[in-house]
Amino acid sequence: MGLVALLLTAFGCSKETHKDQDNDSHSRDINRILIGIWNSDQRDELTQKNVGKVTMRFMSDGQLLYDINAGNKLQRMNLVYKINGDTIISNQPSHPQEEKTKFRIEDDNKLIMEFNGEKAVFLRETR
Repeated sequence: MGLVALLLTAFGCSKETHKDQDNDSHSRDINRILIGIWNSDQRDELTQKNVGKVTMRFMSDGQLLYDINAGNKLQRMNLVYKINGDTIISNQPSHPQEEKTKFRIEDDNKLIMEFNGEKAVFLRETR
């Protein structure tokens, strides 16, 4: 499946809960930034080697469309995702297996993901 993501939920009434709520708020903020369409960077050789031509559409409801474009063939995976800190946790409901991918966003339009030591760069198409 490859690179993908996440959500942290916490309940309680202690001082630690405020920290958890801050983390949850941070995850929601990151999720808002992540929402949109991202295309694998065709200029980045490592990205092309690791993932090829991929389009990801992160939606606000936790859905993730992961499209692999191989010539004239399109393979779409319908995933769900949540964010936990700097990790996207994704799953494919039809073939359940949670995948964790580290990520960071640079300049609001570059998404850098790392999965099993392999890095891929995605560029924002739209929000």
